Amino acid sequence: MRFLCLHGRGTNGQILEAQTAAVRIELGDNHTFEYVDGCTPAKLDPELVAFFPVNDEYYDYWGNSMESKIKAVTDLERMLEKEDPFDGVLAFSQGAMLAITYILREAKLQPTKHHIDPAFKVAIFFSAIKPVDSVLLEETGIEAFVDSNGDHPLVRIPTAHIWGRSDKTWSKDSKEVAGLCDPEKRAIYIHDGGHEVPGSKDSNTLYAVVHTVRRTIDAASHAVAA
Repeated sequence: MRFLCLHGRGTNGQILEAQTAAVRIELGDNHTFEYVDGCTPAKLDPELVAFFPVNDEYYDYWGNSMESKIKAVTDLERMLEKEDPFDGVLAFSQGAMLAITYILREAKLQPTKHHIDPAFKVAIFFSAIKPVDSVLLEETGIEAFVDSNGDHPLVRIPTAHIWGRSDKTWSKDSKEVAGLCDPEKRAIYIHDGGHEVPGSKDSNTLYAVVHTVRRTIDAASHAVAA
């Protein structure tokens, strides 16, 4: 599968590539991963200062303004229209927020397309942040988060949701993002870490993460074959 990869706040595609290296190695060679940087210059995420040089170029996908949030979603939409189709999206933190915001936009504006021919056949979310209703934002200027409704899931594609129980800031958001997705097509794994992509330092956790991701990819592949 061909995956679009969206990084977290105050980082870039190279950092996400490093963060996901152990997971990607375990998944094998049947997938390709393409990284797209945000357009808003940002300072390096403070949690990563010990690991990456502070004077490199880092990005967010949007700034503080309403316009920048709308632009991030419409830029993603235009890029997907121009590119060869991606099979899936793999995203961390703010990147996951952008991805789920876009997927919900498609589900709201083009429900038939989302059900039959979605922009992504599968989504892998690490430490996702709760999405904005981009349609409401564009039409009214009101910025509101999308809340889950378990009785009527909005996202119909297979999804994987991976977050840390020690992530005091965003674990609730990650749980809410999972609640937006079809319970029959989602897989959830909660690890003992924080706001991070689990790596090779804990082989048991890495195995569980890879199993969760692989199971979701397999579900998407079977759905396409059917």
